[in-house]
Amino acid sequence: MSARALITGIAALFLATGTAHANDAPILKSLSPEIQKSIKETRGNCIRGVPTEDDDGLVAFTVSGKSAVLVDELNLCVNEETHQGVNYATGFSHTVDIYVRNGTWNKTVTIDATGEISLSLDDHDKFKNLVLSVHGGSPGCPLRDKISGTAWKREKCDLHVRWDGTKFVYRFLKTSKEAVHTGPQLPEQMTGTWCFDKELTEQNIGQEPIYLRSTCADSDVIVVKTDGFVTSNRRCKFNKIVGPSNPTDQEYWVWGHCVESAELGDRGRPVPMGNNGGLRFELINNLQLKIRGLPCMQ
Repeated sequence: MSARALITGIAALFLATGTAHANDAPILKSLSPEIQKSIKETRGNCIRGVPTEDDDGLVAFTVSGKSAVLVDELNLCVNEETHQGVNYATGFSHTVDIYVRNGTWNKTVTIDATGEISLSLDDHDKFKNLVLSVHGGSPGCPLRDKISGTAWKREKCDLHVRWDGTKFVYRFLKTSKEAVHTGPQLPEQMTGTWCFDKELTEQNIGQEPIYLRSTCADSDVIVVKTDGFVTSNRRCKFNKIVGPSNPTDQEYWVWGHCVESAELGDRGRPVPMGNNGGLRFELINNLQLKIRGLPCMQ
């Protein structure tokens, strides 16, 4: 090999390596030094989990053509085996921030949430909506139980966040006048965002839909809450929950009604949520969620 060829090869390798490094963590590196520092500090405080790196846990999208990034504390520290977000703070609390770039990066949303969030983007990564829960006692979500000092852990309000073309606007999906469950509720381990797994469902003898903690298309997502669930075209509210007779079992029967609707603000038409109005939720090894009586997704 000639000296010129060797030098050319080394130069090409150097350029390729430099390009690869330049493309590492494009979301994180696009943020201001102050935001990057805040993310680094949050990851540094990850004690019982594994801190994510680079762009892991950050979600980029656009609003009115402007770049935006969502930073959820829950996704900056994850379980090493399941890669689920972990947070051992009281009440499963975590802060959700949204930054929008309009010349400079500005924090336009900051919400102290509880439980996992549901962020919906279109096929071009354009923001559609964000649904999350806030603790009872938060602004706009008064406590119903004013005696118990721990009522704020049990009482929640669901918050819908959308973009009106110039700013993010908020609307509570349930008011303080709505009943708070005093009987059995679905456990926290069942709540959050789940994705329909077609392969596991087809392998399942009973053909009951099986869901995993993962990322997927909006049409395959189900967001489970202690008092209901939401999919891309329906919102369901529980009015009766029967827990397991054996405390170690993770099987719950629920009854209620659903509103079939493509838009959260559309009242739709109430229909039973499953066979005889009931569904069975079963949590398997804290990794899979099986729902008997719920029609399979596409």
